[in-house]
Amino acid sequence: MKEIHPGIFLMSSPISNCYLIADDRGLTLIDTGIAGFHRTILKGIRNLGHHPGEVNRILITHADGDHYGSLAVLKTVTGARVWAHPLEAAAIQLGLTSRQHHPDGLLGALYSASLSAFRSKPTQVDEHLGSGQILPVQEGLVVLETPGHTPGHVSFYFPERRILFAGDSIVYRRRKLRPNRSLFTEDLDREIHSFSLQQHLKPISVLAGHACIQKDAFRLFE
Repeated sequence: MKEIHPGIFLMSSPISNCYLIADDRGLTLIDTGIAGFHRTILKGIRNLGHHPGEVNRILITHADGDHYGSLAVLKTVTGARVWAHPLEAAAIQLGLTSRQHHPDGLLGALYSASLSAFRSKPTQVDEHLGSGQILPVQEGLVVLETPGHTPGHVSFYFPERRILFAGDSIVYRRRKLRPNRSLFTEDLDREIHSFSLQQHLKPISVLAGHACIQKDAFRLFE
């Protein structure tokens, strides 16, 4: 676990990133990584001198197994409340992804195989997230609806420090921050629109699911 900003810690799994935010009110976890990654998260929390019971909320950017695979265990161990967009919550509670599209041919086979590899246990979601909500985390964490990669994908933003937690709505390719155009993205037009909205925020840091740009991120948007 690495502190990348005051009170913000990066935990990198072999597949995706999770972020822990600490303040005097407790701990907030953004995404949980793949199934089994809960061990690393819990160890990291204890190494910081905290107890798992101090995690009072778990925020899920979207219902992919590499982002909520360890959610069921962490919810049980910490007693934290789970937050997600309603469309993502419906999938999480069934242990599924929220996407409706199913590619054909070889891409379809790869897509299906990836879903099977990252299956997640159904987990109850306690609270719904929507654009404009301000969560009581540090100076106030703003919820942004950033659909496209999945229908209810959300991001989170600290306006004062211009720190953006982007989930899979932004990727880092060829030294640029770009919209996620992978075969896993459900609606590319909505994805590009969400990317544009985030670009206009001119974030200094983009802390994404598969990239972590800690400074001058706004200079790297394509």
